[in-house]
Amino acid sequence: MRDIGVGLIGTGFMGRAHAIAYQAVAGIFPDSLRPVLSALADVDGPAAQRAAVQFGFRRAETDSHALIAD
Repeated sequence: MRDIGVGLIGTGFMGRAHAIAYQAVAGIFPDSLRPVLSALADVDGPAAQRAAVQFGFRRAETDSHALIAD
């Protein structure tokens, strides 16, 4: 299984739903790409940091443009 980096923008309902889904991929589709939760961005810095810790993202940012550029 190959790794693929994931960047997520937003920690609201859909952001959280996607984070949970990315965590479940390996168990549901064991022969597919393995998502690596690389970065999470939200305009609310503390919310971004909390969600990054909760879902296992490597880093949190407040600048979504920086996440996209990365």
